[in-house]
Amino acid sequence: MRPLPLRPMRILIHTGSIQLQQQPMLEALLLQLSTQFEQTTWLLAGTTAPPQALAAEVQCLPLKQSKLPLLGAVQYKRQLQHIIQQQQVNIVLQCDAWIPGLGYPQLWLRPGFSAVNGLPAKWPSPCAVALSAEFQLGQRVLPAGVNAHYIGLAAHPAAQALAWAQREQLKQTHAGGLEYFLSYGNASGDELVALLKAYSQFRKRQQSSMPLLIALPGHAPADFADKLSTYKYRSDVQVLPQCTSQQLWSLSAAAYAVLITPAVPAWNMLSVLKTGTALLTPRSTVSEAACGPAAYLLPGWEEAQLAQALMLLYKDETYRSTLLANAQHWLARHPLPMLADRLMQALQTTCEN
Repeated sequence: MRPLPLRPMRILIHTGSIQLQQQPMLEALLLQLSTQFEQTTWLLAGTTAPPQALAAEVQCLPLKQSKLPLLGAVQYKRQLQHIIQQQQVNIVLQCDAWIPGLGYPQLWLRPGFSAVNGLPAKWPSPCAVALSAEFQLGQRVLPAGVNAHYIGLAAHPAAQALAWAQREQLKQTHAGGLEYFLSYGNASGDELVALLKAYSQFRKRQQSSMPLLIALPGHAPADFADKLSTYKYRSDVQVLPQCTSQQLWSLSAAAYAVLITPAVPAWNMLSVLKTGTALLTPRSTVSEAACGPAAYLLPGWEEAQLAQALMLLYKDETYRSTLLANAQHWLARHPLPMLADRLMQALQTTCEN
């Protein structure tokens, strides 16, 4: 289908109670939209203040949230309707939740970019929704009345490869100047134990002293510290709790390879690839959408599978180089401006329908 010629519109971004500072990919996409399409008037309404960079590009219209559940929801919707009418808004880009009975066109920006991951158990109907690539690849059957626009996937613009001196400094800080493996994700205790056992196999068979860094978005499971304290190679394992996305990308850029657990969002897998490292992760709908041929897709997160992957990446530099080359081609197919363009087309199509 030929894209519709873009016309000037007034679009209201509704963020609700989302803290955009805690949703880096959503923030990046909204900033890309507001700077890429200058003929469009961008307004933003929510109960929290947007980041400074985005606030400079859009007109911010604060909303008040009542503490009364039922009455508060009605009052909140009336506030939003008043803004839409007063500002002559053409369409609302919903980043938080679909608002039934709003009375104006709205497009729901859902998994991978919005605050709530996963598809809803019960869809509002009719509704228009913009979905990221992993849900298209999964060939989900959506209910009648749900008009889906698949807008693809992109890495975060802040994820970048580092200069040699920066990489060496990170290696010195975290691994005594050595190459290191990095693991990242909300891993369970069993997944972390499987990783330690796989690392033991790697150390024994390869006679390598390459350290292992375990970065976690939150904290390690309560019993993991006890298990790590008696682990044979504990002096070469470093746990980094509460690791932010920015810290992850820096650590990834200096790592020999990165192991990503299954629960990491697709856009963050793609962002890790963008740092110029080799990526290993279990095969799933999400990882296939994010990585394609650019990553080593494991059959699962079992000890033997992880050990084999670590040894292959360590021994076969040619294979690792192939993954890195594939990543460059793969990333070129997923630029953020293209994602913004598809979302803009979805907004215009929804508005005109």
